[in-house]
Amino acid sequence: ANILVLTWGHTQLFIDKERQVAVANCHKRPASVFEEHHAGLHDLTQVYDHLIDLIRQYNPSLQIITTVSPVRYLRSGFVANTRSKATLHLLGAYLEQKGVAYFPSYELLNDELRDYRFYADDLIHPSPAAVQFIYDRFLTSWFDPAEAELLMDIRKITALLAHRPLHPD
Repeated sequence: ANILVLTWGHTQLFIDKERQVAVANCHKRPASVFEEHHAGLHDLTQVYDHLIDLIRQYNPSLQIITTVSPVRYLRSGFVANTRSKATLHLLGAYLEQKGVAYFPSYELLNDELRDYRFYADDLIHPSPAAVQFIYDRFLTSWFDPAEAELLMDIRKITALLAHRPLHPD
């Protein structure tokens, strides 16, 4: 790979109480066997310092791009979501000093589009138009024009192939 994109959603994680490790998936086990935790900036910088060092040992030319998901995680409430996103933004700023790039998907939806018509009916997820806008901005930011044009052509062909004719006979 030439590019690795890391999309961060929130700082919330779950610790398996028995094994005392963070888990990626709760495997439909009861909530009582997990402890909810919000990772702080210090915890995250330590983890990502180590992770990026390992990645660069394996693939020194890999370009790493981070982004903060514009999807709001409201299970813990608006304030917790805002604090979580702020922590992730600080992590992104920290990693920029280590040569990791940042793509502003969160900012594009919340600051540039900044209108509820760019959200799905649940008012949490971006609408298809917003996803397309962010995707197009990513293409023009990270790919040269010929590559971006090729990807857009592939998208058109894929859409045509997925099209179901009204009268197949």
